[in-house]
Amino acid sequence: MILALAGGAGIVLPRAFAQAPAAPAQPVATAPAAPSALPPGPGRDTMLRVCSGCHDPAIAAQQRLSHDGWVELVNTMASRGAQATDEQLDEVTNYLATAFPDTPAKP
Repeated sequence: MILALAGGAGIVLPRAFAQAPAAPAQPVATAPAAPSALPPGPGRDTMLRVCSGCHDPAIAAQQRLSHDGWVELVNTMASRGAQATDEQLDEVTNYLATAFPDTPAKP
């Protein structure tokens, strides 16, 4: 058995108790959702360009909102610094409302 002195106090402990502190945990990076999660359509490229300035645009694939819901969300993003013209924001809103409606398309 390997022994170590605990802090010079004359106490003998098994080496298992005398280990150096562990290194701080590194954050675990998660892979962003692939842009392929975003269906093709008018406004997709604009959405990718505008939204990627702040977050992974594919996060939209996880949401289902009405057109009015997308208008509200896109306006919120614009107020938080999304860089786009009004025309581009309308294009993004229409893309999102079509690609990710609150009610899935019927087969």
